[in-house]
Amino acid sequence: MDDLAQRQLATIAEFSAAARMAKRSVWLRGGWAVDFILGRISRPHRDVDWFAQSKDADVLVDLLRQLGWTEVASAPAEQQRDLVKGDLDFGIALIRLEDGKPCVAGGPFAGEPWPDTMISDARHCQLHGVEADVISIEAQIEIKTMTPTWVPHLARRQKDLTDIMLLESALTG
Repeated sequence: MDDLAQRQLATIAEFSAAARMAKRSVWLRGGWAVDFILGRISRPHRDVDWFAQSKDADVLVDLLRQLGWTEVASAPAEQQRDLVKGDLDFGIALIRLEDGKPCVAGGPFAGEPWPDTMISDARHCQLHGVEADVISIEAQIEIKTMTPTWVPHLARRQKDLTDIMLLESALTG
């Protein structure tokens, strides 16, 4: 495991523990979520992606600031909160729950549903001794499959196709 992956894992552990202590829920998404499901690191990661409830965003950002992170404005704050710490990058996509189902928290797609089982079937996983909650496998597959349709300027990437294949294998295996 390279140095960047070690440091990313350490920050996943630190943030997960801080959120739990603050009684706030956070869920890994993206490439690190795939790796936590697989129980192994499948590829290098540029960043760490999360979901959190919009009502918890300010508390979570304050926790991260206390841990040395700096918020950067790269997306509308009602949709996502982005933070950096040196060469580490966190993106926290915000959701709100409507009748217990996750929806986009803000922006032009506010209220649009995320996959129903994204949070209800989330898993608590462990990777190299680090524990984190991870969105459901089915939701990860749907998000990685549908992103180019939902956001046409985001082209399908080879790493997403590989992630989908790995997740489908984990689902059936």
